[in-house]
Amino acid sequence: AVLHGRRAPVYPMHALSLGLDYVAEFMDSFPVMIRPSHLANFRGFVQELVGATNFEAAYQKWRVALENMALLSARHTWYLAEGECAFSALATYCYHFHHSDYFWSLEDGSLFGVPPEDTCLAM
Repeated sequence: AVLHGRRAPVYPMHALSLGLDYVAEFMDSFPVMIRPSHLANFRGFVQELVGATNFEAAYQKWRVALENMALLSARHTWYLAEGECAFSALATYCYHFHHSDYFWSLEDGSLFGVPPEDTCLAM
């Protein structure tokens, strides 16, 4: 599967609120194929991060933390909360934890320190 992203900070607080580096914005290319096991791993990651016993509670806690982070430090959105975009966080999670399972196509990524092999399709 190929995951395409571009460096346009629309949802950067999603990644940062999970303690991950912002890599790219992944909400502009569909369809997207994510392995079901990676979705399950992401859900477990969020649960562990916020200390919740189920994903529904974890997601709600994460959304509150995300909104608070945006209200405090998201100058790019005039300190307003970011919209809901769990997919962007999921793709960022996959980049950091399941990198070798996908092909990455990150526009202009090398300008921001992304490895060159991730900046175009390697097919």
